[in-house]
Amino acid sequence: MKLLDRSMDRLEKLGARLPELPTLFLLLSLLVIMVSALAAAYGWQEVHPQDGRLVSARSLLSGDGLRLIFSQAVRNYATFPPLFTVLVATLGVGLADESGLLRALLSRLAMAAPLWLLTPTVIFLGVISSVASVAGYVVLVPLAGLLFAAAGRPPQLGIAAAFSGVSGGFASNLVLSTQDPMLAGLTQQAAQLLDPAYLVSPLANYYFMAASVFLLTLGGWWVSEKLIAPRLERQYPPADSAAAMENDDPASRRGLRWAGLALLGFLAAMLALAVPENAPLRDPQTGSLLASPLMDGVVLVILLGFLIPGLAFGYGSGRFAGKGAAYQAMTRAIARMAPYMVLVFFVAQFLALFNASRLGTLLALSGASWLQSLALPNSLLLVAMVLLSALINLLIGSTGAKWAIMAPVFVPMFMLLGIRPELTQLGYRIGDSVTHMIAPLMVYYPMVLNALRRHQPDANVGSLLALMLPYSLCYLPLWLGFMLLWLQLGLPLGPGVAG
Repeated sequence: MKLLDRSMDRLEKLGARLPELPTLFLLLSLLVIMVSALAAAYGWQEVHPQDGRLVSARSLLSGDGLRLIFSQAVRNYATFPPLFTVLVATLGVGLADESGLLRALLSRLAMAAPLWLLTPTVIFLGVISSVASVAGYVVLVPLAGLLFAAAGRPPQLGIAAAFSGVSGGFASNLVLSTQDPMLAGLTQQAAQLLDPAYLVSPLANYYFMAASVFLLTLGGWWVSEKLIAPRLERQYPPADSAAAMENDDPASRRGLRWAGLALLGFLAAMLALAVPENAPLRDPQTGSLLASPLMDGVVLVILLGFLIPGLAFGYGSGRFAGKGAAYQAMTRAIARMAPYMVLVFFVAQFLALFNASRLGTLLALSGASWLQSLALPNSLLLVAMVLLSALINLLIGSTGAKWAIMAPVFVPMFMLLGIRPELTQLGYRIGDSVTHMIAPLMVYYPMVLNALRRHQPDANVGSLLALMLPYSLCYLPLWLGFMLLWLQLGLPLGPGVAG
């Protein structure tokens, strides 16, 4: 434990020596520009296994590259995926916070729920939050910090526990999420390079991933309480949780009643719009809720789900009394996001340039070719692919983009060795999940850092990495061992899919 503490302290101190994140991503962008020019000059090329085309490094110091840098900078910022997702959700969550609803509600939850259940509950909710796409990142992670603060525990611990579930357990769930059919489609396409009739079900990994929810919850719980909590509680002595109950007065209780009624009305309206067979928020062709307008509009659902009860609490408790009080509350919430909005400009430029240079694709293809050349036994080959996936995940954040590159290499190769495509996909998903929380290039990393800075203003990327590294080091061997045990027992990976 002392060795881990020292390692985490060193990592945090190293992060403190780094420049501010906007400067860091600016320097990384300049590095990508220089490396892309060198890679292009030396003619770095790889063959893409899906269609046999040559993928070549693209110099960003060429005339074409410089034109791209200048012409796309604004578009890179405006189209950065999480930016407006986070801001739109913040309008609702921020108003609920400014109204006092979140403090009042979380205080009651903290007092009512057994304290020992707080950490596993947050991790469990984080793991299953992937069904609602970005909800875990934009809602659960910041709320977990407030909830732990209300319970008199370090808010950094709540943020770390939630982030470990949301990000480290992204691949597992008790129900299908939007990534299941997407990954199954890519796996099927790769498998049909050898067997044109091969079909891969979105449920191909369901049994294993559903069981993994509880495995990761227990593993994250152990890391949180045995490794992270002692260190944080030494650095940040617990606050008096009774202070969190200062708003438990008749006005707050009336506000909570109004908010509860407003939430029930909102949920009733959403059920009416989504549950009936021909409901407008179902997919008009298939009737599905998995890929539907409801899931496409999940950020608006988050906005309204917090905005409506927040307004009810604000007016019911008397917090919103003057003209335009609600708009002012939303303005203050957005103002707190200003550091994030500044940082995202530089992050968006770096990721766009890295993608345009093709360096990430070339690194992934090179790693895949190297692994293929090792000629390892099947079990070790599968483990090595998980490790390679975890490594590539530090450079390419998109789950679908990585698998689109790796599936055409590994799925046919493993099929020839007697490894089913569904198992290859499973190995990829494990590797793709376990290093998300220590990958600063992941698009929601700045948002999580912004949530951490609300409670720890001097937090830097090293602070967040130090918090999350123990989870990653736990989840990787734990999940790998669980996979090997599952296969040794001959348990099915999903309905009709042998292990």
